[in-house]
Amino acid sequence: MNGVEIDFSRPGKPTDNAYVEAFNGRLRAECLNASWFLSLADARERIKDWRCHSDARERIEDWSCHYNED
Repeated sequence: MNGVEIDFSRPGKPTDNAYVEAFNGRLRAECLNASWFLSLADARERIKDWRCHSDARERIEDWSCHYNED
C-alpha cells in the first residue's frame, strides 16, 4: 500500500519502539494514574488537555535547550 511496510513490535520487546513506550509511560504516570474519570467523554477531555499541556512543555524544553547553547 503506497510502498509503506507495517512493522509491529515483538511481544515482550518494548525497546523495539522506545519513543512510544516513553510516551505511554508518561501518559500513564501523569494523566491516567493521577485522574478519576467520570465518563468516557471526561476521559477524552482530560487526555486532550494533558496532551496539549505535554506538547507545550516539550516545546519550552526544546527552546530552552537551544537558547542555552553558546
